[in-house]
Amino acid sequence: MEKSKKLAYSRKEVAELLGLHVNTIDKYVRLGVLPARKLGSRWLIPASALREWLEGHENNPARGEGGER
Repeated sequence: MEKSKKLAYSRKEVAELLGLHVNTIDKYVRLGVLPARKLGSRWLIPASALREWLEGHENNPARGEGGER
């Protein structure tokens, strides 16, 4: 993921960045696997939280995914 000045991403943006379906991102947010904040009616994923979450998956790729691969 390239460096960005964005403070937060939409669920759709995160799905596109990670090459996942937006429903998968929704599931991760709903389960609390992927940190997100609700702002009005929108869910936003803070850029810093996304980076930390991804770094945590470098050592354990299946963590938080129910072992799906």
